[in-house]
Amino acid sequence: MKTRMGFVSNSSTASFICLTNLKPVKVKQLLQELLDFYNKWLEMDYKFGQLFKDPYMGTSLDVKYFNEFFGEECKTESYYDYSKADGNVIIMGAEDNSIPDSLIELIQARFEAIYIHLG
Repeated sequence: MKTRMGFVSNSSTASFICLTNLKPVKVKQLLQELLDFYNKWLEMDYKFGQLFKDPYMGTSLDVKYFNEFFGEECKTESYYDYSKADGNVIIMGAEDNSIPDSLIELIQARFEAIYIHLG
């Protein structure tokens, strides 16, 4: 179990590259189930659309976007391998600060996801 001291804020815009063989519709279903668990566990009432955009299959345009807009500031960190966006499901936050940190960690674990902090 991890313990954090002090204030932990939500992320800025968040995106995930899922390294599983799941289709976007299945990722959305599992995200909803994860969100239902999260809400029950923490007695919250988040709705899917408050936190997420619909998952979609990434393309070379996503790779180009991530590299152009976020590649330079994060290029020294090996886990920012944007090339994996092409052909894998992308999960994006609905807006800035929409996904709580504790949910980010669950998403990473469930979907073998690369977390991309966009901002």
